[in-house]
Amino acid sequence: MNFKMNHAEWGELASLPARRRAELFARYRAHQSKKEISTLLSSEERKWIKRNSTDFQAFFEEGGRIIFYDDDNYPRLLREITFTPPLLFGKGNFSLLEKELITVIGTHQMRPYGKAVTRFFTNGLMKSKFGVLTGTLNGTEETVLRTSARMGGEIVCVLASGHHSLFPKNNRQLLEKIEQTGVTITEYTPDTAFDSRFLEERSRLLSGISRGVLLTEEKSRGGALLTVQYAVEQNREVFVVPGNIFSDGSAGAHDLIMEGARLVANPQQVVESFLF
Repeated sequence: MNFKMNHAEWGELASLPARRRAELFARYRAHQSKKEISTLLSSEERKWIKRNSTDFQAFFEEGGRIIFYDDDNYPRLLREITFTPPLLFGKGNFSLLEKELITVIGTHQMRPYGKAVTRFFTNGLMKSKFGVLTGTLNGTEETVLRTSARMGGEIVCVLASGHHSLFPKNNRQLLEKIEQTGVTITEYTPDTAFDSRFLEERSRLLSGISRGVLLTEEKSRGGALLTVQYAVEQNREVFVVPGNIFSDGSAGAHDLIMEGARLVANPQQVVESFLF
């Protein structure tokens, strides 16, 4: 691509909050002027950057990388979204970021049906031409990760923290295993601890990186619905697996189907939807 950025300059801005970096980068891309960045910073932000300059040497020695917007490994579709990150932190098999991906998400309070559905679809998608993307949280996302690990672990995982503060802690060993064959990425510097506010920021990446979002199970007003909302705004395909009509745990999924999301009963239906 023709667009080029000063990696050293943007690396110095890594200590700023991820949302602020994305806002600055949106204005930077609009003007395509390196001089714009410094003039857009407040005096408080300049002081913050000086006080909180980050040394990434330990992260690099562990195999970590900073992936910039104009790098070949930067997810292609992520460049299309509003407030795209100027840089990502990653560990693992970076070639997976160049694949076409389907995001698999759902409830954090899984029922046996939802777990079976999630395993079934993850297995099927990983055998297809698409790669699979998910997050790190307990419930559906953890089930996707564990299923993929049994199949070789070539999966893309978006963190809601920095790499040195993996969240939730009970999935730390699983995530470290995923990094051996898959790839973990995040907007947050390695030592950034989880903050619940990061979940919304993460949602726009979960949908923005992929061709489509698959919801396997979710209640009304469940957290995964935010990712679906971003998917609609980003013009991504939304697929939903129907659940038990007597279960409140599937109410959110059924609402989406009634609103026009594509009902799917097997992984092949997801794959075939992109053939036409």
